[in-house]
Amino acid sequence: MFLSYLPPLFSIMSFSFKRFRPDEVLDSACGRPSYRAPLGVLLLAGAVLLLTGCGGASSNDTEAPYTLGEPVEDSTIAAISEAGDFTDTLTYADFEREMGSLARRLTRRPIGQLPDSVRQQVQRYAVLSFLSRTAQTAEARKRGITPDSGAVAAELAKLRQRAGGDSTLKAQLAQSGMTLKQLRSDIRQQLLSRTFQEQLSQEAPDPSAEEVRQYRRDQAQQVRVQQILFGMPPGAGPTQRDSVQQRAQAVLDSIQGGEASFARMAKRYGQGQGSALELEGYQTREELGGRFAQRGQNPAETPFVETAFALEDSGAVASEPVQTRYGYHLLRKTGARTGTLPDSARAAQQLAQQQRSEYLNERIRSLLGETTLRINPERVTADMTQPLEQQGAEAGGSPGSPS
Repeated sequence: MFLSYLPPLFSIMSFSFKRFRPDEVLDSACGRPSYRAPLGVLLLAGAVLLLTGCGGASSNDTEAPYTLGEPVEDSTIAAISEAGDFTDTLTYADFEREMGSLARRLTRRPIGQLPDSVRQQVQRYAVLSFLSRTAQTAEARKRGITPDSGAVAAELAKLRQRAGGDSTLKAQLAQSGMTLKQLRSDIRQQLLSRTFQEQLSQEAPDPSAEEVRQYRRDQAQQVRVQQILFGMPPGAGPTQRDSVQQRAQAVLDSIQGGEASFARMAKRYGQGQGSALELEGYQTREELGGRFAQRGQNPAETPFVETAFALEDSGAVASEPVQTRYGYHLLRKTGARTGTLPDSARAAQQLAQQQRSEYLNERIRSLLGETTLRINPERVTADMTQPLEQQGAEAGGSPGSPS
């Protein structure tokens, strides 16, 4: 699961990862909202982007991209967002329903069973999803994009059929605190966002021939690495993160100072975690990065992958711990080789999809910078001043957990 309780504090493991396909990025992460059972548990439009890392911040950001306005005092409202002349309202009832949906999707636990730090993270996701909806809707209106009534009716018909009839659908919606009218509105909003995202992604420039050649060369490179992971629980605060980083640095210092070998430290801190000392197989950039990238993020450009491929010699250890959403990693390169160059046509298609996804992320983030968010501090207690990267990075877990 994406968030988990008490992940192993120290472990060393093999990197035999499932390949991350760039041509899946836009479909699965940024452009295809879907309606899944249980019916009525629908994310607010735009949640797909922010929950999967689309529109994420760069590592240089020190604050949220949007503007925080005056607080909201109405107890029935959780937040109000503005983008140009478009204003949207998130009622407290919708906010609670959204948090319940996110908690089940991300943790597979009811919101009431989560520790406060994780509930705060779920709150942030819910508000950011709402804000993304505002940004996309405002821009879509400028472009003259309107949901097709026939498409809305078709989606609603599918849901009725899946539920076994109109009365059953209404009953299921009622259990989730929704009405048929609200469902129809959500479908319309989802379709609007989908059309807008598809149109926006098509504006990305095509990769050049040289970019494709370099992409093929990069894809053929493979490394074999070991890691020692100093994990962090979900929602870890600055003090706990600093403590974990200092512990990782202390172990790294002992390795670099010749006091202990990487293998010895791996055995010491990996004991009891079911971790393997010997790592299996060579990994490409995407295979290695697929476990650490947020959806919508280029796995080949994660800090973990860049560090691993920057190590020049077999046996070399990274000069500092590498931070991911799972904690801090010590890396050691154990081998490198050049594999088979991927097919040129497929590589060009993959790179184009990847660049479209990156372009979409950048544009969505730019649109967020044009929005104003007003929250009710009595209803939204999460810190919304953090940069997007930090808001997403606090979710802990284990690299063995599916994202």
